[in-house]
Amino acid sequence: MPEKILNGNNHLDAKALRFAVDAAGLAVFAMDLSTGEYLWNEHLRAMLGVPGDCALDYEGFLAMVHPEDRERVRAAGLAAIDPKGSGAYDCEMRMVRPDGETVWVRARGQTAFLRRDKGRRRPARIIGVARDETERVRSLAQKDLLIREMSHRVKNSLQTVATLLDIQTRMERDPFLRERLEEARGRVSSVAKVHQHLYGSRTLARVPLSLYLRDVVRDLAFHHEAERRGIDTVVEAEEVEVPSGQATDIGLIVNELVCNAFRHAFPDDRSGTIRVSVGIREGALDLRVEDDGIGTGCEPPEREGSLGMMVVRTLADQLGAGLELDCRRGCRVALRIPLVP
Repeated sequence: MPEKILNGNNHLDAKALRFAVDAAGLAVFAMDLSTGEYLWNEHLRAMLGVPGDCALDYEGFLAMVHPEDRERVRAAGLAAIDPKGSGAYDCEMRMVRPDGETVWVRARGQTAFLRRDKGRRRPARIIGVARDETERVRSLAQKDLLIREMSHRVKNSLQTVATLLDIQTRMERDPFLRERLEEARGRVSSVAKVHQHLYGSRTLARVPLSLYLRDVVRDLAFHHEAERRGIDTVVEAEEVEVPSGQATDIGLIVNELVCNAFRHAFPDDRSGTIRVSVGIREGALDLRVEDDGIGTGCEPPEREGSLGMMVVRTLADQLGAGLELDCRRGCRVALRIPLVP
C-alpha cells in the first residue's frame, strides 16, 4: 500500500506528491538525522550544478557554502535541530558551484521531532525547499550602487554650495552678514555630511552617528579657528546608527548649538571646551551639547530668540524630543530623542 500523506480530509499518496513537486520545479532537500543520509532532488542538483550520481552528505554541503557564510549556515542548522526551539530553518547563503559560479540560495525547512520518554524531543529529520535568489540579490546590489552614487553626487553638490558660501563669507566685510553666511555654510555642510556617511555606510538607510557628529564638529572647529583661539572640542558618542532623516536633524541641531558656543561663549580671547555627548539612556537617545564659557548672563540678549535657537527648537519638535536649556554656569543643552527602529 503506498505511503499516505494527510491533507485535510483527503489522502495524497507519495507518488502524487512527487509529481506535484516536479511540476512546480521545487528544489527540495532532506536529511535523516539518525543516519546522516542527505538527499537533494534533481531540481536542487541542477540549481547547484551537482551531478545526479554524486553522493552528498552534510559536510559536503557545507563545503559548497561560501566560506564567509559557512559559520552562519552551520549555526542556523544547529538552531533548527535544537529540541527547545521551533525546528524552523530559514537561511540565505552563497553557494559555490563545482564550475566556480556563485549563486545565492535561500533555504527554508522544518525539523520533525520524535517524542522520547518523559516528553523529551529528539530531532529525527529535516526537510525543506531552496530557491535561487541570485537575480534578486544582483538587482538589489545594482539598486544599492545607484543609490550610493546618488548620495555621492548630492554630497558633492552640497559641498560645492558650502564652498561657494565659504568664499562669499571670506569676501564679505560686514560682520553681521559674515556671520549669517557662516551659519548657512555650516547648515549646508552638515547635511552634505549625512550623504557622505550614507555613501560609506553598511546600509543606505542608517548613519553611524558617532562618526557623523565627529565629522560635523571637526568641520566647525576648523572654520571657527578653535585651535588658534584655545577652544577644545570633545565628542563622546556611543556607537549607534540612526535613520538618515533623524541624523540630518541631529546634525543640524549640533551645528547650531556648537556654532552658538563658538560665537558667544568665549569672548575676549577666553579659552574653554565645547563638549558633545551622545548615548542611549532608558531606550532613548540622550544628546548633550555644553560649554564652560560665560553662560547666558553675559550673552547677547537676542541669543535665545535667534534663528539658531528657533532651528533647534523646531527640529527638536520634529524629532519628538524633550529639550532642556541651562546656561547659568556655562551653557548646557540636553535633548532626549526617541529612538527610531
